[in-house]
Amino acid sequence: MKHLVDLSIFENQLFQKIRTPMQEGEFPVLVTKPKFRWLADNTLLLLFACLLWNTMVLLGTYFVYRDGHVVGCLFMIPFQLVGIVIIGSILYSLTFPQRTTYVLTNQRVIIEERPFCKFFGSEPRAISLHRNLVRSTRVRPDGSGDLVFGWDSDPDEPHVVTPFGFMDVPDIRRTEAAIDSRISYL
Repeated sequence: MKHLVDLSIFENQLFQKIRTPMQEGEFPVLVTKPKFRWLADNTLLLLFACLLWNTMVLLGTYFVYRDGHVVGCLFMIPFQLVGIVIIGSILYSLTFPQRTTYVLTNQRVIIEERPFCKFFGSEPRAISLHRNLVRSTRVRPDGSGDLVFGWDSDPDEPHVVTPFGFMDVPDIRRTEAAIDSRISYL
């Protein structure tokens, strides 16, 4: 691919990891990842709930063990397992954006999420470039932001909609300019 030389070293490394095959005459224009945020959305609330739950369970286990109730300690095992699951879910939610790659090519945009485990993979989403691709833009004070291409609704809960697109892009203006320049060729 002769166009890989136009990408930065970081973008080239990201592009080498994607699984989506390129179409005839297609080449990457921009490759990026979501910005890592420690306190994204409700993470602070989840961390507080996790700390509270695990503190209560560990103190309960300690007091039951101190009083010599071995059977009571066995009763606490399911609660300890729930605490471990809560910690795992928080770690999973913190690492999820780092497994997502956004690719802008000369013909389409690709959103690819590498699965945590190969059995739970999702299909990459590829959308052809067109004039009304970007439906909404959100810019944050640090220069990052979201380019929303559309909204998905859950079949079980139709009133719940989730935006999809290039979410938490580190340099939103650069990404938006790259998409606008590719759309202008159409």
